[in-house]
Amino acid sequence: MKAIFKKEFRGYFQGIIGWLFLALFLAFAGIYIYVDNILNGYPYFEVVLQPLSMVLAFMIPMVTMRFMAEEKKQKTDQLLLTSGVPAEKIIAGKLLASFALLGIAMAVLCPVPLGLALFGKINFITAYGAIFAFFLMGCAYLTIGAFVSCTTEHQILAAILSYALIFFTLLSEGIGSLFETDSTTAFVTFFILILAGVFGIHMLLRNKWITGVAALVAEGGLILVKIIKPALLEGKVAELFGAFALTGKMNNFILGVFDLGGAVYYLSIIVLFYFLSVQVVKNSGRN
Repeated sequence: MKAIFKKEFRGYFQGIIGWLFLALFLAFAGIYIYVDNILNGYPYFEVVLQPLSMVLAFMIPMVTMRFMAEEKKQKTDQLLLTSGVPAEKIIAGKLLASFALLGIAMAVLCPVPLGLALFGKINFITAYGAIFAFFLMGCAYLTIGAFVSCTTEHQILAAILSYALIFFTLLSEGIGSLFETDSTTAFVTFFILILAGVFGIHMLLRNKWITGVAALVAEGGLILVKIIKPALLEGKVAELFGAFALTGKMNNFILGVFDLGGAVYYLSIIVLFYFLSVQVVKNSGRN
């Protein structure tokens, strides 16, 4: 895993991707800091991270599009898998390299609140809590982009699909608000989403038993809820779509509240998509 991490991290800077990512990210950060904190004299560094999170979200595919897509295209993924290195370590090494790239960008931003403190009062707990949450959010987006790259051997397609998925997370709260709040709408929506999820599990694991049990438990549970206590489903579609809004979890941190639930949410996203990426890579190795 250490060798893979070094190779991937070095690769970011042997090409243009790493330098371009850092240059663009820090350029936008500098603009927001100048406008909000210096020009307008706003004494809250954390507000810079709100628009910067949108910038980061749209820069992620640039970093992750070649995560495994390039390996698949050049057939080097099979060499990695047959070399005795477990898929878990391959994905972990590559992910840690991308996390380290983001970590460099965040490390450059860390002294900014200290510099701003020379000109006014800064709430360091809020500022660095928001930086911490921002880093976790970025890692979550990187893991999602990595998963998408694992599903295809075309970098451009990986980038397009990552942009589509990221765009969905940015609009998910608005999409959820379009649905009716009654239990019937929720039942139909969840029924379709469960079918889609079970199909995705089947495509990843290729195991009919696991797929069948997952479908039976999920759909059966949904039907029981609809029959026994349908009120539990009311308004849940909006809540479900709201759960996909990654940037929305930053709000509490920006407002000065250390949201432990938000931190756990980001870590859960990282673990989930790491697991899915490993399963995809393992499955491709069997074919």
